[in-house]
Amino acid sequence: MGRRAVSAVVGITLVVAALLPARADNRRRWDGNDTRGPLDIASIKHAHRTNDRGNRQLVHTVRLFEGWPVKRLRHQGYIHLFFQLPGHPGNPEERTLRITYDDGRLRGEMFNSLGDPPRFLAKVAVWRPNPKTVKAAFRKTLLRRRSFDAYQWSALSYVEDRHPLCNRSAGCGDWAPNVRRGKRYVRHDV
Repeated sequence: MGRRAVSAVVGITLVVAALLPARADNRRRWDGNDTRGPLDIASIKHAHRTNDRGNRQLVHTVRLFEGWPVKRLRHQGYIHLFFQLPGHPGNPEERTLRITYDDGRLRGEMFNSLGDPPRFLAKVAVWRPNPKTVKAAFRKTLLRRRSFDAYQWSALSYVEDRHPLCNRSAGCGDWAPNVRRGKRYVRHDV
């Protein structure tokens, strides 16, 4: 192999190696078609991205089996993401991201869940790339300002009782991931 070929291989290897840490943890968890109602979760996913302003963000995706009929559900149907961070006795959920549809638009709001009542922290960017999918993106510091290497998270979709799209008196809901061996969370390494 000539010098140019060796230089090209080394250069490509260095570029690939430099890009790998930028991808970080990117994981999807599938959830069975196991719940009645329009918000049955098909999968959840976490990833990272850099937005157009150069800010690194955590991205969480919830994909449903059917399209989310936001206009029909309005405030009676929502998706919540729960974040559990290390360092608290008993590992309570420290942050909650509430995704709702209100006044004609999708809203994302992050709350500190440790207080009673939970304390509002910030609005979060949420969007629907298609009718079955909801995405949320925010900076890592919204979970905690101190440094941390990982957290656990889960998703809950819910339709309140007495809504025409839910035929159960206790409401229709779905957790992802499903509880297995006492674990209800997905670990996200940052």
